[in-house]
Amino acid sequence: MELLHNGIDSLKKCIDLINKISASNCKDEKNKYILKDVIIFLHHSTETMFKYLLEIKQPYLIYKDINKYFSEKYNGKVNGGNDNSTISETIQFWDAIKRVVVLYDIPLKKDLEKRIEFLNNTRNSLTHYTYKVNLERTENYISLLMRDLLNIYSKTIPEFNNLANDMKLYEDIKSFPRKVRIDELMSFFAIISKWEEAKLKKRFLETNKTEIKAKFDNRDKEKQYINCICCRNKLFSPSMSYINSNEMLAGMCEYCGLMITNDDIKLVSNYIENNENVSKTIGEDILINCFMKCLYQYIYNLEEDEQIEDELKFGEKEKQVFIKIINNKHDIVVNYLGKLVKNLISNLLYDYFEDEGDRYYSKYIDESMVNKDEIKWFGTLKVSRYTEETESEIYFNCIDFDGYLFNEYQQSCARKVLLVKEYLSKINIDIWKEVFDSACGVFNYYHEVMMMSETVKDVYVCIEANINVKIEHNDFEKVINLMENIAPYIDEVE
Repeated sequence: MELLHNGIDSLKKCIDLINKISASNCKDEKNKYILKDVIIFLHHSTETMFKYLLEIKQPYLIYKDINKYFSEKYNGKVNGGNDNSTISETIQFWDAIKRVVVLYDIPLKKDLEKRIEFLNNTRNSLTHYTYKVNLERTENYISLLMRDLLNIYSKTIPEFNNLANDMKLYEDIKSFPRKVRIDELMSFFAIISKWEEAKLKKRFLETNKTEIKAKFDNRDKEKQYINCICCRNKLFSPSMSYINSNEMLAGMCEYCGLMITNDDIKLVSNYIENNENVSKTIGEDILINCFMKCLYQYIYNLEEDEQIEDELKFGEKEKQVFIKIINNKHDIVVNYLGKLVKNLISNLLYDYFEDEGDRYYSKYIDESMVNKDEIKWFGTLKVSRYTEETESEIYFNCIDFDGYLFNEYQQSCARKVLLVKEYLSKINIDIWKEVFDSACGVFNYYHEVMMMSETVKDVYVCIEANINVKIEHNDFEKVINLMENIAPYIDEVE
């Protein structure tokens, strides 16, 4: 088995065991034995992967005595090209680390060196001596080291990310059909609430230098800390984390109090784009983008037969969180909900044209039936009529909803637009108008129908419809009135 696949196989086994510990959320005796296997597999994979990094530079770099290696190869060539030499002894763990760090110019900070040393010493103790596992400290070091190693591999091994995807190295990369549930939205509200509370704690501490000093003085000297993704102070203490393709780790910040659980990591990881990028750093903007993406998908994918108006009911606490999101990340909210409203209106109109298009095309083939003054705010239909002798263009009002029976899909699109409008209006009418304004624009549709004239011999009629629906901000009330006529009005959204 070649070095790369051998190393990734052990890494995969290590990650599976880490996720098993993370899922248990307990510190029982059984986890100590799982953690022992984590250390052994991680040590083996690290040594093997680092030897692979040396091998792809120069194969001889993985051998302990390079002079002996070349002497053996030289003697083989002298003896008629028959290489009967004994393979030299390969380097050990620390030698592989040192050579890779130098050859690849990897910045090795003291903290990372200490984590690698901890892994090597713990593995040696487990295999050669009796060793008492300190669960909290071991989880702390392994979580941080795993993140460091994945970053190194993704930057130095070109094929690593593809192999990681093929072997499902990261659980959050799994592609599976899933419907966004209301509990996912509520979980996002809970995460953002914790974030807001941490920001308040940070602002409070900024006025109390004595307490700040106490927090740094009281750090556990046996732990390793990293910068908190919220307050940016190096007082975040990682615990055994679900392995994901970004830098989000479970644990708690001893400065601002932000607590991140493995469930939080799994939820956010499902909504982060480009999750092949191992080094993606989580921050407030990414967190809010994930939340808005979840909200977008939830509303957009509600089934036609669901009671939509009963689905999006948040309490006062969630409402206050959403108001803070609007105030702090206004542009992100407008961008996502604007796209949502535009897509829903576009879907409704496109479905309408598909249903009713042919009827209008047939009705208005005769130019004498067209009243050019009847063009309404919805747009125009351009019809080109071709015969062997003539080509003409006619324009007419293409939309007339009077008496039209909207189907369930069209009603569903309208109800979703109303759902967004009603919820946002109760929070802030101005934000809803901005969302609508960002959804305005030109909606383009194309449809072609071929017909043979029943009255004129040898006339071929080609009807090419380019429908441009232009909705401007001053059409606000018209669109809302249209939506309310299409779908039952939503009386109350909590």
